Parts: sequence; C-alpha cells; structure tokens
Amino acid sequence: MGGKRGSTKGRDESGKWLPGHSGNPDGGSLCSAEMRDLARTYTTEAIKTLAMMMDVAPLPRDRISAANALLDRGHGRPASELQISHTDKTGATSPADLVSQAREAIRLWDSAQDGESLQ
Repeated sequence: MGGKRGSTKGRDESGKWLPGHSGNPDGGSLCSAEMRDLARTYTTEAIKTLAMMMDVAPLPRDRISAANALLDRGHGRPASELQISHTDKTGATSPADLVSQAREAIRLWDSAQDGESLQ
C-alpha cells in the first residue's frame, strides 16, 4: 500500500478499515498507563494555572473557559437534558398518543376479524 505503514489486514485497497475490523481491537485506550500517570503529576499545576487564567486572562472568553474547566473538574459537568418532540402523520405528539392509536388500530382489526363493520 503506497506509503502507508502498518498491517494491511482488515483494510481495503485504499487503506480504510473494513466493516468489523479495527486498529484497536481490544477497545482500550491507546495511551499507556505510564503516560496517564505522568500527565496526572501535573494536575495541581494545571488547576493552579486555570485559576490564574481565570483571574488574569486578557479576554473574557478565556477567563470564562478557565472558570468552566475548574467547575467541570471540581463538580463534574452539568447533566444534559434532551427533549424530543415529534408529530407523525397521524398527529400523534407523544408516546401515549401512539399507544392509544395502536390500541384503537388493534380494536378495529379485531372487530374486522369478527365480521363487524370498521365504523
């Protein structure tokens, strides 16, 4: 494969991974434990730098970014709230509406199977 490094196993002729193949089959972090431990030795210094930047950064966006980073590390990121709104072709806007419509469809089907009119 012209100039590409590494194994060609599990790749197509252009070097892209084939479905079901991965360059990281174990799914683990590609960062070694030593690298992680080394980065963690800078935690105190990094927090102090963020605190200093929060106070002295010339741009408000940089001060806000530093403050958010400190809050995220101290309290965790805020939970995200996801609201989904959907209206289908029948006008149903909630799962309860869909369940109600499904029950009515089943009732009509059962009635039709019993020879009753669909009215």
